[in-house]
Amino acid sequence: MDDYWFLYGLGVIVRVLVGILCGVVPLSYGLAKGQTTRALTGLFTCIIAGFFCGILLAPLVSLFYVWRIYRSPQGEPDDSEEESGLVGLNLSSKIADREPNKED
Repeated sequence: MDDYWFLYGLGVIVRVLVGILCGVVPLSYGLAKGQTTRALTGLFTCIIAGFFCGILLAPLVSLFYVWRIYRSPQGEPDDSEEESGLVGLNLSSKIADREPNKED
């Protein structure tokens, strides 16, 4: 019974390490392009994906974040308040549309 818990714990550690190794790729690429928020989000998302699915999901999440960082212009959005979420939805335009109606 003790071997089961040891192997389970070892598996969790290995999966988290896979997530960290995959997360270093978008972290270094994002920091080089000046996109700190996406770089850190990519790292933590890869760690979580590695924890749950290991080698199956963490590399795909890493490639997704590298693609998102590559597609966006350099330095934009760097810690922007206008962008939130995994895919980068612009929520500020919806909020700005509502504010003039409140003033009337």
